[in-house]
Amino acid sequence: MKSIGLAALMALTVAAPVNAASYDNLNAGIQLYNLGQWTGAVEQFDKALAADDLAPSLRFIAHFDRAQSRMRLSQFGSAIEDYSASLALRPGEVQVLTSRASAYAATGKLEQAAADLDSAIAARPKLGFIYGMRAALNIKRGQTEKSREDMKTSLALLPERDSGSSGIGIANWIVGQLDDAEKNFSDAADKKDPHAIYAWLWYALTEVRLGKAVPRRSLPDFDLKNWPGPIANLFLGNAAQDTVFAAAAQGEANAANGQVCEANFYVGEWLLHHRDQAGARSLIGKAASDCPTNFIEWMPAQMDQAGLSQ
Repeated sequence: MKSIGLAALMALTVAAPVNAASYDNLNAGIQLYNLGQWTGAVEQFDKALAADDLAPSLRFIAHFDRAQSRMRLSQFGSAIEDYSASLALRPGEVQVLTSRASAYAATGKLEQAAADLDSAIAARPKLGFIYGMRAALNIKRGQTEKSREDMKTSLALLPERDSGSSGIGIANWIVGQLDDAEKNFSDAADKKDPHAIYAWLWYALTEVRLGKAVPRRSLPDFDLKNWPGPIANLFLGNAAQDTVFAAAAQGEANAANGQVCEANFYVGEWLLHHRDQAGARSLIGKAASDCPTNFIEWMPAQMDQAGLSQ
């Protein structure tokens, strides 16, 4: 979220004069935050708050934006302190509650995160994205059925079902609405741009889970020599599992780690389709434990791992 702009800041200060230096530091922090210069932004917010002469409305902005900057610097404990200071100034603010929930979750404080999301839902029960956040959190808490229910609620609250959205397709996949997911992924894959390769992979996964053929004609214009092309070739019958894992290990460390996570998930799903329960359980389990939480494969891996372990 981009922070409040200069004009709005000026309007806020009409009734409450502020030290020029504090104002300059606050505005500089906001500008640096919007430019993605998190460390510099924190330094400027530090100075603005240290003067202790900002009006409450401006202190709220300084604490919140410093918290957001600290989140991007992985300074989760300090971010929680700033979010709490923001809530002291503006109790029940939903954006702060959901942001602090993310910080709590990042530090392993899952019950505190759940309490914040519960409070946010109580305040704004029609905001679907909060249910989606709680669905992901409930997975971490080992509450897969509650997660599914939250995801269903999130889907039901969407103002419109964007048929071309892979994100909605993932949500439909998670709750078992495969016919809806099939439409979502098909429309996304039909855009034919190179970025649609992941939508096509999910379309292929959905089709085989529905007992249908791999959708060869919908394959986007993508060089299958590049990642995740080897996974697509596996689904097309043109590559073996070993080829996929060998390709996944190529590249810089961070990229390779993400590729291995994806290989574990998609190959695991392929094995599940081919009734290799033991192989699928092993690979999907690895994806569930190793995939970053911001990967679209993370939550489906958690759900399938829970199902395979029953």
